[in-house]
Amino acid sequence: MSCLQQTGQVLAQGGKDYIRHGIVVTAPRAILVILPPLVAAAPGLDGQTRPPGLDRPAIEVGADVGVSPNAAKAFANDQICPSRAALSVGLRVHARLARWFGTEVLGQYFFGNPGPSCVDGLLPPPPPQGPFTRRYDFFDERVTGYPFVLTTARVQILPYAGPAAAVRPFVGLGHIWSKRVPVQQAGFSVLLGHRALRFLVEADLWWYRVAQHRITEDFQDGQLVARRDDVARVRERTAVVRAGLTVPIPRRTP
Repeated sequence: MSCLQQTGQVLAQGGKDYIRHGIVVTAPRAILVILPPLVAAAPGLDGQTRPPGLDRPAIEVGADVGVSPNAAKAFANDQICPSRAALSVGLRVHARLARWFGTEVLGQYFFGNPGPSCVDGLLPPPPPQGPFTRRYDFFDERVTGYPFVLTTARVQILPYAGPAAAVRPFVGLGHIWSKRVPVQQAGFSVLLGHRALRFLVEADLWWYRVAQHRITEDFQDGQLVARRDDVARVRERTAVVRAGLTVPIPRRTP
């Protein structure tokens, strides 16, 4: 029995005693009338300590798999198949900073998936007579080839975080360490499910610059007479679609 309940009983008994002696005292009866609703409505006033509660999950960890239809455009070893796909696997940690904002850190491992038609092609030979100029482009060797690792830090906007779904637009900055290429990102994530394990669907777009060589070769009667290599940094874009699972880590309050 709680202290307040004992106090109420004592006050009630005191009121009865006063009435027996002909003294009308209304305060104890008034307290007795309002005491039960207060005890029922106020948490912790019933004399019992509630177990530690769980806040809304502030941290989530997850894993994902992804595919890009055009990641190899800037990272391919050849230019015959500039749009071949690349696959990825990754890990992530999400932290909620405030009601409307969050942050996320990701690590993604990309590897190429060339199709059977992707083969290195030979440049056409110059004609045997007369002048001829041939131009072709290729990306710098420092940025081509698979696999590679991309790490990213994001800032997320949290416009909707319901019990069964959440939408998280984001912008971020990443880095491909082996290629020394900074990557800007923007996209959105959707989380589905109201259980501990939630399904993730995500799409994002990269912007970055890589070194590209423009080769100009001049021929005369089939013989190379001049060759020029112009290097420029060109802007490329890559789209990535991912699916995965996330698990919340609730914070336990004292």
